[in-house]
Amino acid sequence: MSKANIKALSMLQPRTDEDRRLLNDAACRALIEYQILNYPSFALPSIAAPVVVCGIAHAAGVGEVWMVTGKGFEEQFRTVLRQQRAGLPQLIRVLDIHRLHMLVDPARAGVCRYAEAAGFEFEARLKRMGARGQDLEMYVYKGGMP
Repeated sequence: MSKANIKALSMLQPRTDEDRRLLNDAACRALIEYQILNYPSFALPSIAAPVVVCGIAHAAGVGEVWMVTGKGFEEQFRTVLRQQRAGLPQLIRVLDIHRLHMLVDPARAGVCRYAEAAGFEFEARLKRMGARGQDLEMYVYKGGMP
């Protein structure tokens, strides 16, 4: 699955300037590919036509969701959300995660709304935590935790 998700990442057409930066910056791209090869990752709604490549990096019972969105994300929002909602509780059990969170740049259109719709709840604002020194918001998953 990992090689297929790397291929899906190469097919992803960036939705925002931030997604473009993540895909075109060599260091960012290498980190994303590392996450894909070493942790659970997914191309949604399908490997053949991805609008999101995402995954969960995890250690010691704590997981962090990451995602890169592509063109078509808004149109496929509900489909991707249904897939994520269906799979996340099982994945949490399999990985034995007691905490799952995601860091969100509130300046990215639709990502906070997606986090909340996916069952995450705002927890804190982290000052200058982003790659460019911007504030990020931490959302923690509230549904289906053991």
